[in-house]
Amino acid sequence: MMIEQLSKDIFDHAYVGFPAYNDKVASEKRFSQDCLRALSFAIKKMFQMLDIDKNLSILKVARIIWLDKQDFAKACFCNSCCQDYLYACSFQTDELAREIYKKNYELNSVAEIDEDAFENELTGFYGKTYACSNKHKILLNIGAISPKLGLHLVCHELMHALASPQTVAMLRDKTYGDEAINEFFARLATLIFNSMENENSEISGYTLWEDSFEYPHSKELGLYGTLMANDEKLQSTDWNDPNLAVECCKKLARFYFLNQ
Repeated sequence: MMIEQLSKDIFDHAYVGFPAYNDKVASEKRFSQDCLRALSFAIKKMFQMLDIDKNLSILKVARIIWLDKQDFAKACFCNSCCQDYLYACSFQTDELAREIYKKNYELNSVAEIDEDAFENELTGFYGKTYACSNKHKILLNIGAISPKLGLHLVCHELMHALASPQTVAMLRDKTYGDEAINEFFARLATLIFNSMENENSEISGYTLWEDSFEYPHSKELGLYGTLMANDEKLQSTDWNDPNLAVECCKKLARFYFLNQ
């Protein structure tokens, strides 16, 4: 049944997350452009329900790009270091990554770069990341994504693209910045997506399963669960009151997406 209005029960479901009942999701469909368009509709629906008036044109041009571990690590490195970076191809990304690396280590030229050190530094950290948002492009690490992860992973990255830059800057002082609030709204949008079609829950994937979790994740709440459990904006007592929970969520949405 399509979610038509928000409630405390829906927020509770989003907060707790989605357990993995099966070993795999519908891998052939989970990252298709058709599914991305359906997810975009669900995100627009969420914004309407939250009374958020925001330009969502980025959803019309959003694209999913698969990269191998090395190319993804370089793209993620460039994305974190260069505000104007927009992924075009692996060659362009490799050149920029080397220029940034050269500058960081105060080398005279890229010819002085130790190839093993360069590759190990980038893949050792960024190569373990699942995905990153790069303007309207969602970059996915084909070497790291578990078959249990589905379109919700893309939804999480789209929340980064839609978040207010001013709010994100305010949250940078916190460990992992805006990840806790981002994940909550990504789960809420995913719930709406799942309610649209019976098969969508397989396409969207899961946020928690019977594997070991390390910080900032948790066994109880899954991806970014430890951050969510410790975030003061997600722990307000208003969330526990059915009469206040919806307004509490709308207030958080205004803060995260509009910086109000």
